Amino acid sequence: MKKTAVLWLLLFSLIFLPGCDEERDYTIERLYIRAYILEDGDLYVEELYTYDFKGEFNGTTRTIKDNGHDGVEFFEAYLPPPGKELGEFTFEDSQPLKTERKEETFYVYTASNNEKKRVFYRYRLSNAARKYKDTAEFYWAFFDSSNESDLHRVTIDVILPKPFDHDQIRYFLHERADGRITDITDYSIRYQTPLFPAGVTSEIRILFPGEFLPKAEWTANKNMKADILSEEKALQARFAAREKRLETGKAALDLLSLTLLAAILLYILFRILRRALARGESGEAGRLEELDPLLVALVYRNGKLTPQDLIAGLFSLYQKDAIRIEKLEEDETFKFLWTEEKKNLESHERYLIDSFFRDSENIEGKKYRTCTLDSLIKLSQSSFDRWKDLVLKFYAPYARKSRFLKYLTWCLFTIQVGLIIYLCYADVASLGSIIVAGAVLGIAAWISALLYQYKRSIIPFLGISSIMLAFLLQTEDLNYGYFVLAVLSGLFLAIIPVYSLTLKGTSLRLAVNSWRKALEKGTYPVGSEPAKKEKLLQYAIVLGVSPSFVHHYGKGGEYEEVEKRLPLLSNPMKAATTFAFTSLSLGSSGSGSSGGSGSGGGGGAGAF
Repeated sequence: MKKTAVLWLLLFSLIFLPGCDEERDYTIERLYIRAYILEDGDLYVEELYTYDFKGEFNGTTRTIKDNGHDGVEFFEAYLPPPGKELGEFTFEDSQPLKTERKEETFYVYTASNNEKKRVFYRYRLSNAARKYKDTAEFYWAFFDSSNESDLHRVTIDVILPKPFDHDQIRYFLHERADGRITDITDYSIRYQTPLFPAGVTSEIRILFPGEFLPKAEWTANKNMKADILSEEKALQARFAAREKRLETGKAALDLLSLTLLAAILLYILFRILRRALARGESGEAGRLEELDPLLVALVYRNGKLTPQDLIAGLFSLYQKDAIRIEKLEEDETFKFLWTEEKKNLESHERYLIDSFFRDSENIEGKKYRTCTLDSLIKLSQSSFDRWKDLVLKFYAPYARKSRFLKYLTWCLFTIQVGLIIYLCYADVASLGSIIVAGAVLGIAAWISALLYQYKRSIIPFLGISSIMLAFLLQTEDLNYGYFVLAVLSGLFLAIIPVYSLTLKGTSLRLAVNSWRKALEKGTYPVGSEPAKKEKLLQYAIVLGVSPSFVHHYGKGGEYEEVEKRLPLLSNPMKAATTFAFTSLSLGSSGSGSSGGSGSGGGGGAGAF
């Protein structure tokens, strides 16, 4: 996996992996490969690596992918005779090494410690060349994006079964490693590059006469040359435009990242300035007991109501004399009663009544609809969301749901999906992988954008997009560039709240926070009137400081005197703990009112 993909696991690695041994390192200083295409379509390969080891190693590795051939007939490793190059010695002149295969990787055991060492591999792959009616084809990547080692001073000779005239062959290079074809003889084609970077795929495709493979089986008994040449014409055009398109993609990445960074800084500055303006207006809020408990809960929660705030909605109705509260001694809880004579209700109040006051009672000749705290413990998500929307609509001057976040999420994710598709196309990824990536990312972006209210939903899309791009895009600086863009996108979306307060709401919240501290510390001017104490107890419950409030201000009077008139004050500590520790949760259901086959080969080289 490329470095960019690993960045998403960096924090985990830093915590759980104590570190890597910085004294152990190696460099592949030189690589010479001679690949012989045989008359039966097999590929016989000899490879000579020059390693420079820093520290102790047990051996080296060579990965040979399974695609593009019918299997590895044999793989052998040797220590070559000193001073000899490929073609100047045979395996019989070399010292054999122990090898072990695990899946697609061969482990070669040759202990090394602070030394330079040459290692010689030879192997044979079955049916690596393809034979068609009008041409033969060798389409190969000796190393691909899974290779984790930089390869220096690379030379690869591809040797055909028979001598050829130049007009008998066609060759194409799909190059991402700054290599080139440096020599063509009457029997071979030479590729060279000073550096073959890790994580890069380069492919060579050679068309030559089918008569060169007299012992090979037909891959397909049909003409393929025209189709291959047509495919290559399109690919070569894409490779010719690759650098320019990647530069355009990098410029777009940089522009988007800088724009997001500036937007983040401006948004933070805006929040600071708005808070400063709100602080200047907070003195005009009046007194706590003059406010609706539901409004107090709304601004205290920064516009984001929780199921617990249904209690604030009930207190709001209670203070408006729309409902009564009775203490149930046998259950040590409270019951709420609404008489159908009370018709003058706001839409959110009516919805609360209709949704939760379902039981009926006749008391002293009057018909009441009732609910208890126990009946609120399980409520449906849909009922709560509907009630919350009605509350926000009623208190629109104080709080609102952010439309900007919704549009920003759709906009950012759409741009990023489009940018990823463009970058993959610019880097000449296969059209099939681009289509799959576009479909997967499109679905992930659509789901994440639909769930924009849940901030964690953005993480899967940003993570999937970065990891997928790391596998498809073979240009590390662009992978890092997109990773930065993804981080900035996640940060920007994270700091923008789903629910926000207006300037009026922000100034009121500053006052509410001040009053909350006063209730908690016992410095709020309560006075001696029991009715006012009961009212302030409701605000203390809504703001989560009721035990402290009761501790400072004591009981409201004898039980017999206040039970009927002020039920919450008959036993203030019991009322405080009953409401404070009644946890309302949401249930899941509820009610309420409403191109070709591709190249073969690939793999990598390394050490262990």
